[in-house]
Amino acid sequence: MSDVLQNHQQIQERAAGAIRRLAEIAAARGSRTTIKDQVIARSDLLRASAERLLRNQFTLAVVGEFSRGKSSLINALLQAPELLPTSIKPSTAAITVLQYAPEPRASVTLKDGTLRENVPLTSLRDYCTAPGLDGSSLRAQISGTIARLRQQNRVDDLSYEEVERQGQEGALRSSAQVVNVWYPAPLLADGIVLVDTPGIGSVNPEHGEATRAFIHRADAVVFLINTDPVISASECHFLTFLQDYVSRFLFVITKIDRFEEAERRESIEYTRDVIREFSGMADPPLFPLSARRYLEARAAGDERALRESGLPQFLQALQLFLIRERGHSFIREHVTGALTHLSDLRSAVEMELQGMRLSRGDLERRLEATQPGVRMARAARNRILARLSDELAGVPELVGGEADILWIRLSATIRQATEEEIDRYGWDQLRQASELIPIFVRDTLSQALNDRLGQVAGRLGSIRRQVIAECRQVMDTMASKLEFQIESLRPPRELELHLDFDAGTFIGDLKKVGTITVGSTLALSIGTAFLFGGIGAVVMVGGLLAGTSITSMFKNRVRNELRQALADPLSTLMDSVRGNLTEEVRRHLGEFRDDVDQALTGTISNVDETLNQLRAQVGQEGAHSGEQEQALQRQRAELAELDRELSLLLGPGV
Repeated sequence: MSDVLQNHQQIQERAAGAIRRLAEIAAARGSRTTIKDQVIARSDLLRASAERLLRNQFTLAVVGEFSRGKSSLINALLQAPELLPTSIKPSTAAITVLQYAPEPRASVTLKDGTLRENVPLTSLRDYCTAPGLDGSSLRAQISGTIARLRQQNRVDDLSYEEVERQGQEGALRSSAQVVNVWYPAPLLADGIVLVDTPGIGSVNPEHGEATRAFIHRADAVVFLINTDPVISASECHFLTFLQDYVSRFLFVITKIDRFEEAERRESIEYTRDVIREFSGMADPPLFPLSARRYLEARAAGDERALRESGLPQFLQALQLFLIRERGHSFIREHVTGALTHLSDLRSAVEMELQGMRLSRGDLERRLEATQPGVRMARAARNRILARLSDELAGVPELVGGEADILWIRLSATIRQATEEEIDRYGWDQLRQASELIPIFVRDTLSQALNDRLGQVAGRLGSIRRQVIAECRQVMDTMASKLEFQIESLRPPRELELHLDFDAGTFIGDLKKVGTITVGSTLALSIGTAFLFGGIGAVVMVGGLLAGTSITSMFKNRVRNELRQALADPLSTLMDSVRGNLTEEVRRHLGEFRDDVDQALTGTISNVDETLNQLRAQVGQEGAHSGEQEQALQRQRAELAELDRELSLLLGPGV
């Protein structure tokens, strides 16, 4: 394990330890807070935060075309050569999720929803693989038919229906939906979840759709490329589509042991240029390696061969990548939350100490004078939350616009533009239609929605700025009327997290929702028509018909069937996009409302709780002991120390 990773884990453990100490103080004080109208022990929240911090998960999806070596790479990363089934031919047919457990085990969820638990690892091949995923056997069968007809000078007798029939008979279906594997690998022990995905470009569109459906849940992607042959058009299209789902990539060039050094360098540079062109990344992180050579070298104890395999260098880069992409932000999130609780606790301690030093009459007077400020804060909180509830109710109109005219026009535009695009397709484009059409529709949709999404983002940004300013004013006013000197009472840190609202980023997130909708609606519809409708078989051998009198007829039949397959999905697409965008905006605004509610309610209830404790002191004048005051002084000192510790961890070095 690298020194950098060890240092990161030490920071993580320090943060968790400080949060646990804070939980002990909260427990000793019996402190409680209110979240969504529920009163909860503050110590429970802090302990749960510390546990989550140490259990930080990060999902890393491994994607690429079939037969790129995804399963082999995962086996090498986990130092388990026989864990996932591998083959020279394409094999993976189901999503396979790998997580840490002290003892190896597996479960399988079938497509009919049946769950099979305690599946032996040696039986994984029965569930997560399928033969012929590259369509080679089907292609050979149909090509043979065409060759025989050519010899007989009867190619024009080839029936479109006959090619479709052969394609339908060769359709491949896999039984498993998701395979879960638990394994005691060091890489997984740090909260990493690896996902082996079916290869894109399989003849079964369900496999590509399974990858698309899962990928938006991944935190980052390892994209595998084999430069023999060079990076394919299918990979480039899929990379273009993936960028709307995921923003963090590592690119791995596999099977580098097949090349001499000069050929390897030339191939890597060509691949880098292609990735730049299709991704827009100035310097894509690219790692050439051979998983097979690594496993062989590890078994033989050959250190030189291990280094030459390229995998140790990739593993080190992966560790740094994971620390940068998930660790720092995750620690910051939990430390920021802990500092909010710490602020509440310090306010309560300071108020109690001041109350102890007052006479009964002075304490009663200050408590009475403080009540209007708390009542005002509570009333202001209710007004702010009511306003946000009204904004939530208006989200459908905000997204939809006046009289739905935008969406009606957009739906017609998308349908017409897509049909015109299909009319321009030759055999090469038709072969890649399940990738090209979603990208075309996504780009057309993205351009058309720019103005509307800009208006939505502008409105949300305005709401957030106004609400945050009101919250600050509520806190300042309440603090000014408390009749106690409390330096630690400040605007809740939950709201500080929302100050930097990036409209461009939010618009990008909304476009991502549209991309996911387009992909799931169109890609599977096209792919299913190609496979189970049989036109995929026609497209697969369409190039062989060049120069024959039937090629135009076949091509037009494919275009017509493709248009028919897309008629229903395109007619409902805009309703789906609009509905999903509405839900995303509602979720975003709802989460903000929840944060405002938690921040204001938590601070007000903390002040209220402390005032109640001070009221109890009124009836016990002179009853408190020096020990009680000393205990409060110790709590104040420890809270100050924890504030320094957590604030240090919150700094730019985290």
